[in-house]
Amino acid sequence: MSGRVEPAEAVDRYRRWLASVPLAERSKREYARNVEAFCDWLAEVDNEGWGGDPLGDPVARDYAARDFKRFLTVERRLRPASVNLALASLDSLYRCLGLGSPNVLREELPQAAPPALDVDEQRRLLRAAERASARDRAIVLSMLFATVRLAELIALDVGDVHTTARKGRLVIRSGKGDAFREVPLNALLRCCVRCWMSGSRSASSSRPRTRRRCSCRRAARDSRPGRPTRRSGSSRTTPALRPRRMCSGIRA
Repeated sequence: MSGRVEPAEAVDRYRRWLASVPLAERSKREYARNVEAFCDWLAEVDNEGWGGDPLGDPVARDYAARDFKRFLTVERRLRPASVNLALASLDSLYRCLGLGSPNVLREELPQAAPPALDVDEQRRLLRAAERASARDRAIVLSMLFATVRLAELIALDVGDVHTTARKGRLVIRSGKGDAFREVPLNALLRCCVRCWMSGSRSASSSRPRTRRRCSCRRAARDSRPGRPTRRSGSSRTTPALRPRRMCSGIRA
């Protein structure tokens, strides 16, 4: 780039460029707000130590981005997620200006535990599952008591389910990280799985198949986080099904 780019000119150019980018409107608003804040900050700070135009020189660009990050974390006291969003906005600004992304490290985000159902929510979920079909009960209880993930549940074959009068297990052939594992089934889940599988076998006995899937694909998709398993209970009294980190052994 030739000549010095003024911050106000950069904001105008960026807004015109952003209008043609396939982003959600909310993302566009956040990016534009952060870029405008960065350019306002550039107009106020002393940039003599950067050795060039922060909107036209790659080296000065990196210095400016790092100082802006320090400004956001120390003076503005923004959280790491907000700082990273501002840095992502700078990436798009400098792509617009043809300089590439600044060389600046992102903030490390704290590892938060995934949301889980508490004891009361689990009890309400179990009571709602009692009014559902045998297939839906098997899906809910498998995710609740056996901590089976959605992808693992969809990939189950009938041969992966082993139940006896006193024992039971699910064979997960390719779980998280392609790991093989076997999950024990408690008495309630064994009873529910046997009830569903016996009904499923009798319903499909007239259709010979060489390899039968556990027919829970559609219902498992309906059970993704934030979307409860199909049931007759009211959504006000039944919690959304979130499959991970659920405690077992909750009596209905």
